[in-house]
Amino acid sequence: MAVTTSTIRRSVAPTALAVCSLLLVGLGAGAYLAHQLVLEQLGRRLSRAAGVPIRVEGLRGKLSPAAIVLEGLTIDAKSRGAVLVVDRAEAELELSLRHRPVVQRIRLMRPRLHLTPSRWVSVARDRRRPAVQRVKPPQRRAADLPLVEIRDGSLTIELDRAVVRSGGIYLHRSATPDHLRLVLGSTQLLWAGNPLLAVSSAAADLDPHQLLRPARVAALAASVHLPGSPDSAIGLHKVLLERQLDGYQIQLEGKTAGRRTGKFQLTCQLDGGSAPQKVDLSLHDVALSALEPLLEAAGLQAGQSRVSGTVTLQSDDGDYRLHALLSARGLRIEHPYLASRTVGPFDAQLRGDISIAPDRSAIRVNQLRFAIGDAVVDLDGELVSSARSTRLSVDLTLPKTPCQKVLASLPAGFAPALDGMALDGELGVKGRLRLDTADLGATVVDLTLDPLRCRMLSDPPEADVRSLLGEVTVPVSGPRGRGMQWPLGPSNPDWQPYGAISRHVRTAFVVAEDGRFFGHDGFDEKQLKKAFVANLEQGRLLRGASTISQQLIKNVFLNHRRTLSRKFQEAVLTWRLEQVVPKRRILELYLNLVEMGPGVYGVAQASRHYFGRSVRVLTPLQAAHLAALTPSPRHFGQRFERGVDPGLAWTEKLRMLLRMMRRAGSISREEQKRWSAASLSLLKR
Repeated sequence: MAVTTSTIRRSVAPTALAVCSLLLVGLGAGAYLAHQLVLEQLGRRLSRAAGVPIRVEGLRGKLSPAAIVLEGLTIDAKSRGAVLVVDRAEAELELSLRHRPVVQRIRLMRPRLHLTPSRWVSVARDRRRPAVQRVKPPQRRAADLPLVEIRDGSLTIELDRAVVRSGGIYLHRSATPDHLRLVLGSTQLLWAGNPLLAVSSAAADLDPHQLLRPARVAALAASVHLPGSPDSAIGLHKVLLERQLDGYQIQLEGKTAGRRTGKFQLTCQLDGGSAPQKVDLSLHDVALSALEPLLEAAGLQAGQSRVSGTVTLQSDDGDYRLHALLSARGLRIEHPYLASRTVGPFDAQLRGDISIAPDRSAIRVNQLRFAIGDAVVDLDGELVSSARSTRLSVDLTLPKTPCQKVLASLPAGFAPALDGMALDGELGVKGRLRLDTADLGATVVDLTLDPLRCRMLSDPPEADVRSLLGEVTVPVSGPRGRGMQWPLGPSNPDWQPYGAISRHVRTAFVVAEDGRFFGHDGFDEKQLKKAFVANLEQGRLLRGASTISQQLIKNVFLNHRRTLSRKFQEAVLTWRLEQVVPKRRILELYLNLVEMGPGVYGVAQASRHYFGRSVRVLTPLQAAHLAALTPSPRHFGQRFERGVDPGLAWTEKLRMLLRMMRRAGSISREEQKRWSAASLSLLKR
């Protein structure tokens, strides 16, 4: 069979094609394996250099301009998952035959950074333990560092209950020479799933020569939500931070979201160390509803409250001066120390200066004036704190004001027992407090007032003290806490006239509760000072200084809650009581009403309850026992009902009262010794 040339060509062509195909496949497979090997080695070297796992999915180069492109760059926190994912990272190089290539620009496309506490800790832990010893590269100036650009990045930071999310992040050269422009898209700060801060867009010019310090920051359409108030927000129309020659200036303008009024402006000058040099805040009819969560912590109810005015903070050689001129309307306050009910609404004004010296730990109040209606209070004072002591000096003045105007200026709900009271005349008050924790015994507490210049025109219907000249009925708590009515007069079988009560009982209660009862006009300034100092030494309210007159007013017309409202009403009604009710009648009413145990009221009932005998024939020791019950009658009453032995401490207390009764002339020295040696016998139940 003859073989022709055409036959050879037909047989060789498929063979050559197959061989070429095999060579191409082999080269492709080899290139792929080599590429994968390069990627693996690159990932290992990058991981060793950074101290954290790094993966690269693709690698290629460019010649014009010279660049290295990494695709699918991922930085992990080992088992914690991806921390940073970059779709494409491009490094532009400057090639030279004289030195190594220099990175001129790094461009990151769609970087996505996601940080959580566990990932952050894992990355930091891994970073502290590098796998190999590396030679420290030479220091480079900021101007020589490569330019880093970011396009369409995103950021998520999760820290406990707080979450920060930002999308559309761009970083590139600014129009300002040698500056970088950072642009943030929609950014949110969440707390426990609720929004706290939302910014639609923000931009910042950064200075790479000064550790990326911002030269200018501006934000658009920002809103601030306070915790616990998701429906109210503060809208910020202007947020601007600009660097100046001597620091920074911050400007904020906005209003309460969803309202036409309520504008505010804030300008803050910061020095080079970011300390405030001057702050100017201007408020115009700003609703306080947006601050409701913060105000509720101080007992304030926002409601329809609005505030206007200016606040200026000025720095002067390290000291600060605060000047305020504010007016508020529609205020409501609900606080357990102020009153048992909501106080308000009312309007108030505040004006004055406060000087603050941080280096001396001193605060000085200069002519601070607080006004509610026609009632004006001026306050001057100073607080100086040191390692050894704290000194406080306060002067308070209520200028002479018509009494009725002062009464009418009281906020609604503050003094309900005085509703309907009408006064004539003028009232002026001056108070002074001098306190040094290093010497509390030298404390000065002075209160000078002219209550007698006020003349009663009409007593309040709900607390008419003139009714105490006759029989009245007082609601009290029964043995099991049930309410009952307690008549103060002959209709009560346990009623005892003043003369029928043993003089030992009368004297024991006076010396125990109010030693100067027959000498003061309802208030014992000396005991007030002693109680004030004692409470300061103990650091809490343990001792009161109420006179018998004040206690009678409290028991008949008011409640037993420790509030400023009750003390104020108690003071006014006590002043009126001392004007119209004789001292003997006051003591008679008090002794027939005072609580002596659970459901036990008056000394006559208490005498039968504890001793099984009439109050007319009680011994000095028994009278001292009843008087000693008054600080905590329910506690002591339950204790002695259980048949508990009085004990040494109680016996010493009774002996002290017997000594005081002897000084008051109720018993002789021989009677004091006799009854101090006697044992107390209580009725067993």
